[in-house]
Amino acid sequence: MGFWKAFCTCAGCAVGLACIALTGGAATPLVTAAVIGIGGFAGHGVGHKIEQEEKKTKNQEQTIANQTKSIDNLTKGNEKLQNQETKENQKLEELDDRIENRDKEIEEVTKKTKDSSLSEEDRRKAKSRLKILLEEQENDKKERNSIINTIKQIKEQIANNNKSITSIGSSSSKKDKKDLWEFITLENILIVVAIYALWQIVRDSNRR
Repeated sequence: MGFWKAFCTCAGCAVGLACIALTGGAATPLVTAAVIGIGGFAGHGVGHKIEQEEKKTKNQEQTIANQTKSIDNLTKGNEKLQNQETKENQKLEELDDRIENRDKEIEEVTKKTKDSSLSEEDRRKAKSRLKILLEEQENDKKERNSIINTIKQIKEQIANNNKSITSIGSSSSKKDKKDLWEFITLENILIVVAIYALWQIVRDSNRR
């Protein structure tokens, strides 16, 4: 038996004895035993309820601590993702500039490959240069697609993290709201009935 159960049971019995004392000792042994028993039962129920509430409070505190930790981790994760997104966007911007500049060079070199005023050697060099430029351009465009895909994944991860943060916060606020039906339990009803029965027994004894 926990501390509060033992304490409240003893207190309930003491209350029962006090009620008997108020009758001036007129209560019969059966009534006395019934009053003490009901008082002890009511006290035991109150103690059990207190211990349940203490356990519930501790569990809620632990749940809140876990939720807070989860939200902090998700928030820090988003900060890292946002920094990564910034870096990827910078890389994409630099890559776009390089692709744009190379497009201009490809256009110029392509003209040289078809320029009849140039020697065969110059046109051959232009064709060789054009081949290199086209390969570089293809590789950069592949890299560009990869960066765009990475940025998309980062954005999706940030959005998912934000949903999780909102969900955790929402579930936490719902738990804080107590419904009336939480208090209408069999245990509480029995405690009330026991107290009422105790009062009835003492009242009947006084009438006698």
